[in-house]
Amino acid sequence: MAERPGMKVELKLEPKGLPGAPVLTLDLVLLPDGTVTGTGDISAAVTPEVPAAHIPLITGTFGGLPIGPPETLIQLSGTYYSSLPPPLIGTFSGPFSAGLDILIGIGNGTGAGGFSYGNHSFPDCIATDVDSEAGASVSADSGS
Repeated sequence: MAERPGMKVELKLEPKGLPGAPVLTLDLVLLPDGTVTGTGDISAAVTPEVPAAHIPLITGTFGGLPIGPPETLIQLSGTYYSSLPPPLIGTFSGPFSAGLDILIGIGNGTGAGGFSYGNHSFPDCIATDVDSEAGASVSADSGS
């Protein structure tokens, strides 16, 4: 199992102006080759129409802007899994995607972004760098 250096980041996306809307938390590793791997969770919303979900494998890319502030652009995709509401038993899945424009690694950097899963879309979110750790290692075969 080979180890690769990377930057571990924990990001949070919260929809603007929508109290009770789902919140996306991402645990990612940004690798030197410009790729991203990690996991994510979407919190339960106040309304049951928007279910909580887990994204066990997120992949994507990142890069900086050629001019302007040192922001990082991140594009992510994966498959989310969510439990059926009671009294039903089981899970369902669907596509997940997210895009962010954020300052990373400067201590609680902020930016903007959006995410969607299934039929739910939240294009106007505040993105926050909750915790970053340079020099993290990631297993080449596990992706996290």
